[in-house]
Amino acid sequence: MNPFTSEVDPIERVSRDQPLPLSVNQGAYLIAESVRRAKGGLDSEPHLPWGLEFDGELDVDAVQRWLQGLFARHEVLRTAFPDLDRVSGRKQAELLEAFARFGYIPPSIAGASLLDSVTIPLTRLDDIPADRSVDGDPLVSEFIQKPFDRAVAPLMRAGVARCGVRRHLLLLVFHHLVIDAASLLIMRRDFEREYCARPTAPELRLQEPSVQYVDYAAWQQQVIDGPDAMAQIEGVCARYWDRFGGRLVTARDLWPHGAVEAPSETVVRIERAVDRAVLTAVRHAARSLRLTSCAVWLGCVVLALYRRTRRTPVVIWTYSANRARLEIECLLGWFANGWPVGVEVDLEEPANVLFARVQRAIWAVADHGEIPTSLLMRAMQRRIRPNTATGWADDYISFDHNLVMSAPTKLGPSLTMRDAPVHSTRRQRSVDLSVVEHEVDGTLSCRHGRGHSATVARELLDEIVRLVQMATDQPERRVRAVLDCAQK
Repeated sequence: MNPFTSEVDPIERVSRDQPLPLSVNQGAYLIAESVRRAKGGLDSEPHLPWGLEFDGELDVDAVQRWLQGLFARHEVLRTAFPDLDRVSGRKQAELLEAFARFGYIPPSIAGASLLDSVTIPLTRLDDIPADRSVDGDPLVSEFIQKPFDRAVAPLMRAGVARCGVRRHLLLLVFHHLVIDAASLLIMRRDFEREYCARPTAPELRLQEPSVQYVDYAAWQQQVIDGPDAMAQIEGVCARYWDRFGGRLVTARDLWPHGAVEAPSETVVRIERAVDRAVLTAVRHAARSLRLTSCAVWLGCVVLALYRRTRRTPVVIWTYSANRARLEIECLLGWFANGWPVGVEVDLEEPANVLFARVQRAIWAVADHGEIPTSLLMRAMQRRIRPNTATGWADDYISFDHNLVMSAPTKLGPSLTMRDAPVHSTRRQRSVDLSVVEHEVDGTLSCRHGRGHSATVARELLDEIVRLVQMATDQPERRVRAVLDCAQK
C-alpha cells in the first residue's frame, strides 16, 4: 500500500476471529503506562467524564435503553485490552522494540479482545443537594476517579442522580482508551435524537456503523506496513520540526522559579468566565476573516506566551480531532491527537495577518499528500518525546479549543437538557490552557500541577482575554499595538 494514497483507500472490516489490532494511540498509551509503572511512576489513568443535567421529569428507563443501544452499535465500548504488566519480560522487550520501529503493537504479540454481549448498568447515585455544584461534589468525584480494569470490558460506567425536586444528573465516565472528547459530541447528538423520538417511536435504534474503531486501527497498521512508509512519515516530521528549532514553550518558561521537579499528585484548575460579548466578537472576527474561532483564540494565546518569553517562533502543543474521513465521522473512539504548532511573531504586522498564519499552521500537518494525519502526529510525538515511558508527563504548554453547543435543549414540553460541568481529575504536571465556547458563555481555564503559582495562571488567563478583546475590536491593528493596549 502506498502511504501517499492511503487516505483515499477504503477502511474495510477485518475478521473478529483473530487477535484484534490496537490503534497507534492505544498502543502508545499501553506501552507508556506499563513502563512507567515498572519504574515506580504514578498511575495516571486518564478518565474522561461527561455529564448532562436535566430540568424536568427524566424517563430513566429510556436512558437505560439508549445506553444499551449505544453499546450495541459501538464495539469499542465492548473492548478489553491486554495488561502488559502481566506479560513476560521477553514479550515486553518485543513490544518495546516493535513500537519503537513501527509505532504500533502487533496483534500477534498483544491485541485487544471483544465481548459479544455486555450490559451496562445505570447506577442510582445518592442525591446531590440542590444548592451544591455538581463539579467537585465528593460523590461525583469518587464516581469519576474509581479505577477501571483494562482487561475487563466495559471501560465505562454510567450513573444517574437526583439534584433537587425536578433536576437530574446523568454522569458517564470512560477510559480514554475507548473514547475522545469529540466522541462526546456524537453521543450527545445521538441521545437527543433517540430521546426526542421516544413518544412516537419508542423502539427507535440508530443504524450500526459500516465499520468500527478496530477496522480503523487495522487500516492504520496497513499504512505503516507499506513499503518505506515510516521513513516517508519520519522525513515529513523531521522537516516540519526542524523549522521550529526544536523548542516548545514549557511551564518552566512561565514559572521559572516555581516549576515542580516531580510529577504532582494533584491537578489545580483555574477558571475564568468568558462573557457573551467576547465570544460574539471572536466569532464575528473569525467569520469576517474567513477563519475559525480556534485560530483567533490560539493567536492570542501565542501573543500572551510571546510577551512572557520574548521568543519567536512560539511553539505550543495543540490538538486535532482527526475525523476528516467519511467512514469515521460518526464513530466513537480515540482519534484525537496532538502535535506542535509554531507561529512566528512579527510585531509590525496586523493581528488579522497573524491569525491567518495561525490558521495555516494548524492545518500544516495535514498538508502532506494523503499520509494519515494521525500517524504524522504520533510520529511527531515520538520525535519530540523519544522516551515513550515518560513522554506523557512532559511539562509542555498545550492549548485545546472546544465548541460545545450546550445551550439548553428542549427534549419535550417539560424537560430541558444542558451539559454539566464535570472535569477529569487526571494527575499530570503539564500546563493545559483550554477554552470552551458555549452558545451564550464560555470558560477559559488553566490546568496545572500543584507547585505552580496560581497567581501566574490567573494573570495569564486575564491577559489572554484582554488580548482577545483588543485584537477582535480592531483586527487590522498591529501586533505591537495590541500587546501594548492589553498590557495597559
